[in-house]
Parts: sequence; structure tokens; C-alpha cells
Amino acid sequence: MSISWPLYKFEKNHSASFFSKISTTQLRRKMSEGIHTETASGTETLATFAYRRIRQDIILGALTPGQKLRMAEMCERYEIGLSPMREALSRLGKEGMVLQSDRRGFFVTNVNREDLDELIRSRCLLYEVAIRESLRHGDSAWEDAVILSFHRLESVTRQDIGGDGCNSDYDLWHRKFHTALISACKSRSIIAYCEQLFDQSERYRIMSRSSKLSRDVNGEHRDIMTAALKRDIGLSTHLLLEHIKKTGELFLGSDSASSR
Repeated sequence: MSISWPLYKFEKNHSASFFSKISTTQLRRKMSEGIHTETASGTETLATFAYRRIRQDIILGALTPGQKLRMAEMCERYEIGLSPMREALSRLGKEGMVLQSDRRGFFVTNVNREDLDELIRSRCLLYEVAIRESLRHGDSAWEDAVILSFHRLESVTRQDIGGDGCNSDYDLWHRKFHTALISACKSRSIIAYCEQLFDQSERYRIMSRSSKLSRDVNGEHRDIMTAALKRDIGLSTHLLLEHIKKTGELFLGSDSASSR
């Protein structure tokens, strides 16, 4: 795969063997604190481990919208006790991934058009502020992060080769690319909120795979990156918000939407 002109700045500061020396696994360990957690580490509580695993399964659809999360089954599935499981589900409830009823327990938050419309509006409002501030304050390290995340995202397929499932590497770098774009906005709270809304929207993106609408996602990402590196605030903002809105259009044109 040829490397396009926006990579000139990154190549100038790194050797040609950079990518061959750092594996995807190493990069994931260094750069990702997102949805990809496989085992509990010495610095991670069981509740945090369960929170990450359950959040990943909700986003990827392994735990389906509206599904009742029975405590005994969940504890067995994730091999942890009742107390950390309750803590994990409570954290997910604060993020809107899980709903809790005093009498009926925990459920995976359902998906519907009204919630999607609100989610898209919220993402557009926050990302508009974040991308504008990020372009104003971004330095060379920010540019490198945007370029690297785009290059990695472009190099992986959206689905597993030979399978119908999602490609976890694509999901990882998709999230890293969107976070890199706004990472220089000088507000950790805004970045955290954007990431939380991104994760919620990923559920709709993954469910929209059956959509019959055509879309050049890689082209959209490339155009956003190019405009951002040129510090074109107006164009970058427009392209990013249109990119976000297309998630809704794809979902509404999918089999998942027709069944809701």
C-alpha cells in the first residue's frame, strides 16, 4: 500500500523501519486504553476488568440490545464475584450502556431512532468544539498521532477476513483516530465525553453493517485528516460532523433498524 503525502511529516521524524519494529500488539498496549481488554492486570481491579469486557461485548453486540443481564449468569460468564460485577454494571449504567431497574435488575440499553438522533446531536455539539480547539492547539506530536492512527486504520479491514464478525483491530484504530483528532483540545473532560459518545455510537455502526447504502469510509477519514493537517478549521469541522451523521443514515438503512 502506498503512503500518501500527508505522511511526509511523520516519515521525516521516524525511520523507515518504524512500523516493522513495533507490532500491533505493542502499539495496542502502549496507545489503547479503550475497549480492548483481555485479562485483568495487577493494576486493574476485577470490577474494572469486568467493566471493560462487558462494555466491549455490548459495543460488539455479543450482549444484545434489551438483553437482561442476570447476575448469576454474568458472574459465571466473566468469572468474577457478585460485588465487582455490580460495580461494573453500575459504571456502565452511568455511561448509558446499561439500564437498571430496582425490581427487574440490569438490562443492556436498547437502540432506537430517538436515542440515535439524540446521540448524533450530542456528538456533533461536542466534536465541533473539540476539533476546533484541537486544530488551534495541536503541535507536531498531535500531527504524528493523527497520521499514525489514520495509517493503521487504513491498513486493516473493517471485518475479519473470511468471517462475518468485526475486526477488533479496525475497531481499535477507528477509535484511536477519532480521539487523536481532538486530543489537542486541552480539555480532558471533553475528550472523555467524546469517547463515551463514540462508544455508544459504535453499537449503531456495527449494527448497520447490513445497510444497503454505499459509503467510502476510508475516503471520509482521509479527507478529514488532510483538512485537519492543513489546519482548515471550517472544512475539518464540516467533514467530521457529516461523517458522524452518516452513522445514523446507515443504521436507518439497515436490517437492524427495520426490526426495531
